Amino acid sequence: EKRGPQQSLIFRTNVDDWVACGEDHALRFEPSAAGGLTPYLHVRRELWAKVTRALFYDLVALGGMRIGNTSTAAALLIAEGFPPERIIDRGTGIDAATLDHKRRVITEGVRRRGPFRSDLEILQKLGSFDIAMMTGFILGLQGTGIALVLDGFPVSAAAYMAFRMNPSVTEWLFAGHRSHVIGHQPVLEALG
Repeated sequence: EKRGPQQSLIFRTNVDDWVACGEDHALRFEPSAAGGLTPYLHVRRELWAKVTRALFYDLVALGGMRIGNTSTAAALLIAEGFPPERIIDRGTGIDAATLDHKRRVITEGVRRRGPFRSDLEILQKLGSFDIAMMTGFILGLQGTGIALVLDGFPVSAAAYMAFRMNPSVTEWLFAGHRSHVIGHQPVLEALG
């Protein structure tokens, strides 16, 4: 809050008290079991509140980097049962013949890597590092009180993979927009 020397660090407790860090409300740090430091804020008298991650932020966003990962996202979703014609699109503006070829290549790639015993195996056999990381990140938000904004088709494919592994992820996810990519709408519909 404020700028320069008047700047202050204000925390909200889990009972909605607002506490400004300062002389009467100091921060202390204790070693944690994981080898880091755990911050505590002096609230009043002998009461110290552990500063948790959810107090640092309540909202995060994952966005695609436009690096050609829509084909990987499409392969994951086709393996999950989405029809190729509703998922694979032109991407960079390819012609109809190239689009047909793209559909055949992705669909054949999914067929060759299958059969799949689980959603995790689909991710392992067809996923990229970025989509696997996003899937894990989404799953890791459970119980933190942090909401996640989905930005784009590959991110939504990662969210769908997380949803297949834990349907409760939809409690903390929402779409920031609907992409022009044809497959984005059916995925958002499936996520609810």
